[in-house]
Amino acid sequence: MEAKLVRSRENKLLGRKELVYLFKGVAGSLSRESAKEHIASKFSVPVENVIPVKLETLFGTRDIRGLFYIYRDVEEARRQLPGYLFLRGMRREERAKVLEEKRKAKAAARRR
Repeated sequence: MEAKLVRSRENKLLGRKELVYLFKGVAGSLSRESAKEHIASKFSVPVENVIPVKLETLFGTRDIRGLFYIYRDVEEARRQLPGYLFLRGMRREERAKVLEEKRKAKAAARRR
C-alpha cells in the first residue's frame, strides 16, 4: 500500500494533529482499521489515538483520500468528537454490543 502525506497540521487548541493522507490504488480494499494501523505505525502512536474522520474515493481513480486526527489522549477525543466516529472504528460485534447497551439504558430511562 502506497500512502502519501498530503497535509499535516498541528491543532494546539484542540490538542490533536490533523493529517490528510492519499492512499494509491486501494479503493475497495482499504478498511478503516488497516488505515488506522498504517498511520499509527508511521507516527509511532497507539492505534486508539488515531481517529479516521473521513475516507473518500477520488472520482475516476482507485485512490482514497483520508482525514485522520491523532490525539494525545483518547478521553480528550471522546469529549470533542461525536460518538458515531468511534462506532465506525469498532468491529461489528463490538458495535452491536455497544448499541444494544445504549438501547437498554434508554429503555430503562423511559420507564422511570
